[in-house]
Amino acid sequence: MVLRPRITKETPQFSGQILCFLHYYYAHTSLHVLSPADIYEAINSNNHRMSEISLNNLQNNKVIEHTEAFTEENDSFWGYMITQKGIEIVEKWSDEDYNRIAEGIVFEDMSQNTIEIPASDRIVTLSDNQAKEAKENINHAIEEIEKETFFGNQWVPEKNALIKTLEAGKEYLDSKAIDHRIGMMMLVEPLQRFVEKYKEEAINEGVRGIIKGVIAFLISLLKQTG
Repeated sequence: MVLRPRITKETPQFSGQILCFLHYYYAHTSLHVLSPADIYEAINSNNHRMSEISLNNLQNNKVIEHTEAFTEENDSFWGYMITQKGIEIVEKWSDEDYNRIAEGIVFEDMSQNTIEIPASDRIVTLSDNQAKEAKENINHAIEEIEKETFFGNQWVPEKNALIKTLEAGKEYLDSKAIDHRIGMMMLVEPLQRFVEKYKEEAINEGVRGIIKGVIAFLISLLKQTG
């Protein structure tokens, strides 16, 4: 791992700055997974849409990964970490290129102390009662989503797709031996995307709170081992 210096100046090169920032924390600290908010603040970006596009492009190119991590209080959150491919790209930069790209990045100690999640092939074994409780929670989320009418007709296709995904996730719980990654993909991530996508919209706060509660329950359930 090549350790790079800290440099601060403004530059619009979002993708390069994001990669540089994630590389820095991977190389210098134990904070390998950083939240979008941490990234936006570090690159002084008020243009969240442009930053989101950059994050998506980097992820599609497999130089960063969207993954789960936990705070020292064992709370789950989602963020980004640099991949081996991304590390190799940064370490091939000349010092001149690195300095130019790194201009404007604010390097600070993050308040969250993260740990890496277990391997993606981890299996979670559910009891009958746990599977039943999980299904009840998912049904509760589905009921609230079905009642949500704020978005009008344009919301119907997305709502139907979300509900179908959650229904398929419920069926998957019948196996009792749950692959952690598949469980997250079918049950937790769709709800997280819903809450994140519409966080600025006038969704009923009661609905938002219920769905967040279901997310927290499912994450806790899928964190167990055995």
